[in-house]
Amino acid sequence: QLLESSIAPGEIGTFKLVLTAPRVDGVYNEKFKILAEDRQWMSDSATFSIGITVSNPYNATINSINAYSDSSRTTPTNFRIKTGSTTYWRLSAKNIGANSWNQSTAKLGTANPRDRTSSLSNDSWLSGARVTRLSQSSVAKNASGTFDYIIEAPDTEQSLNEYFALLSEGSSWMPNSTFSVR
Repeated sequence: QLLESSIAPGEIGTFKLVLTAPRVDGVYNEKFKILAEDRQWMSDSATFSIGITVSNPYNATINSINAYSDSSRTTPTNFRIKTGSTTYWRLSAKNIGANSWNQSTAKLGTANPRDRTSSLSNDSWLSGARVTRLSQSSVAKNASGTFDYIIEAPDTEQSLNEYFALLSEGSSWMPNSTFSVR
């Protein structure tokens, strides 16, 4: 958006741009060319680039998600949640962010939408919207951590597709970490 109402030939105009960085880490180069709306594109000298480097301080990739029928997590079961059942889960994730994770802030929360109370929440959860925290005291960059949690299915049959994602509480949600259970 041009900040001045008009600029004469030879004068300098000021533009305001609002950019949203991608959620995926990387180096991005966005190119722009000035346009007189509904008239014409300006000359090639009115072209410019903006370089953006995205490095999310907290990021993860999911290594595995496993469901078990027993609290010691030794007897695997399928991912389908059965009415009235209790399922014990273990999520393993790799820290691909710039910062280490710690047990007080690295958590698993409800997603899509974020921070809502889940119908699967139970007394073992931190809250209705926070499932669990990192099992280890800390996880360095490029290392993996685990998140153990329990899902208690409702006693009445219903169609559920529950979404979760990793986050660093008080800082950011971790891109690429959203998953669902049914």
